[in-house]
Amino acid sequence: MAHLGTDTATATSLRVLVADDCEPLRKRVRSELEEAGLTVVGEAADGTQALTQAAAHHPDVVLMDLRMPRMDGIEATQILRLQQPDAQVVLWTGDDHSQLDRAIRKSGAQVGVLKGIDMVKLVATLRAVCNARTEPRTLAGNRTAEPVPGTT
Repeated sequence: MAHLGTDTATATSLRVLVADDCEPLRKRVRSELEEAGLTVVGEAADGTQALTQAAAHHPDVVLMDLRMPRMDGIEATQILRLQQPDAQVVLWTGDDHSQLDRAIRKSGAQVGVLKGIDMVKLVATLRAVCNARTEPRTLAGNRTAEPVPGTT
């Protein structure tokens, strides 16, 4: 992942929750996002923790791993969209595009990205999903998916 400086930050800091079952990856992503000027309000190792953290911190956007123990990212996103309809969700996974596309449609997430995404692109995606809630969603690799009814 590319290293970011604070010069890429915008005037308004997004509040981000990072949910991933891999602690070293979570810590690294948290550090990179904070260095880019975003505010990481919490971390979660599974979907259940993600819901608890989201309820406590009301993030603008949740970076949600697709595959986690106890409760996966699809189920956690479905519940989060009911509990906090304004919270934006970016699913991320090591799976391929077709599995990611299906997960986006099933979960109600706004967008999905592959875990190999460059950190600059990830930061831009997190910002874009919060700034343009009605535009088509951009997937890693510059692919787009049409908005899912009821998710924008």
